Amino acid sequence: MSTTMKQYILRYLLLKMQNLEFKVGDKLPSEQFLAIKFDCNRHTVRTALEILKSAQLISNHNGVGNIVINNMDKMFGMRHLILSDDIKSKKINKNQLPISFLNYIDDEKTIFEETYTQRNKIIAKSYTIVDGDIQGELNHENQLPQLLAYNGVCIFEVEEKFKFQSNPQYVEWKNEDVVTFTQKYTDQKGNVIAWILTNLDISFYKNTRNFKI
Repeated sequence: MSTTMKQYILRYLLLKMQNLEFKVGDKLPSEQFLAIKFDCNRHTVRTALEILKSAQLISNHNGVGNIVINNMDKMFGMRHLILSDDIKSKKINKNQLPISFLNYIDDEKTIFEETYTQRNKIIAKSYTIVDGDIQGELNHENQLPQLLAYNGVCIFEVEEKFKFQSNPQYVEWKNEDVVTFTQKYTDQKGNVIAWILTNLDISFYKNTRNFKI
């Protein structure tokens, strides 16, 4: 199977979703259509679709086909996991700080999983579809990961006993196409577990009617 061909198919579908040509509830083109369009076999198409299913972007319905269940609305540049003041105030040992463990789901590094843990308990997972190479660097001083130089999409999934909150307010403009905003993880009591600072590339929203500030 051609790695390049699978990536071409993924890139085509993701771009359509980013531009909202495929919205939530829309049916994706059939495997046969995509196989003809990219001049490849259906197994290659099916492999690309399985990656989107693993990331919970699409779902297969018998007799209907592949349906979009989540839109691609967050294209990230650089992302850092940042400790909250709440965690710092507790003076938790560095070995107990939230840390990301990388697990490559796909051998060709098209999609990978990050698991954030605290005191050896999983507090959150993120799944990232990556367009291009990944450069990962672990900052050993504070035991936090820094994932650099990639364009991807992160979908956050949190254990039921934890609550995920996102602050929709744009807190800083980097330039006319990129804004910085914050997200936070809280436990059941509302205590902040960790902050995520995200640089959001909104340039692809410029030509859509759904773009709002």
